Amino acid sequence: MPPKKATPGRWWQWILMYPALLIAIVSAIPTWHSWYLSQRLGVPSGKVQIAQEQQALWNKNAECLPGSVMEWIPIPASYAVSATVCSKTGDVLVMVKDNEGKSYGWWVSAKTLAKSASRSGPGNFFVREARAAEVPAYSWMLAQSSRRIICQRRLNPREILLRIRTNGSCFDEIINTYTGAVVKRQPAPCNPDCK
Repeated sequence: MPPKKATPGRWWQWILMYPALLIAIVSAIPTWHSWYLSQRLGVPSGKVQIAQEQQALWNKNAECLPGSVMEWIPIPASYAVSATVCSKTGDVLVMVKDNEGKSYGWWVSAKTLAKSASRSGPGNFFVREARAAEVPAYSWMLAQSSRRIICQRRLNPREILLRIRTNGSCFDEIINTYTGAVVKRQPAPCNPDCK
């Protein structure tokens, strides 16, 4: 009769016999969690933390935008930039619009700006020198670049609606607060209640 192979009979015997398997499973949990969140939020797995920070900043600055003015500044590389500062928190909403009309909005926290300033030292905040340049006119730019946010409201956990007045008319922009993308833009009444 051939000798009987020893096989573990209880679950803890399996774990004792296969510690490498246990270590591999436990160490993979953060990766699985990151993958799950990236699928749920619609962002690459390496950008989950940034998306969650953006969501938190949109929530934190929810009351800042109504009444603020956004000025588009054309940049020679075929896009325009607008920056709006929240006076309550010091956080800055940076909006970027490309020449195809796609817009993105990202919050930069005052804490991040302060850390950057303290690391770079006085006089070296972002750039070492600034040069004045002639800004060309772009045919895709609005004749009037000033936009006033008249109200905002949360639509769902991932989207926020901004009602914007420009040139006497209004439109709604729906922004994905995880990715910063303007997912929808539509004409709207100029009511300041965002309903």
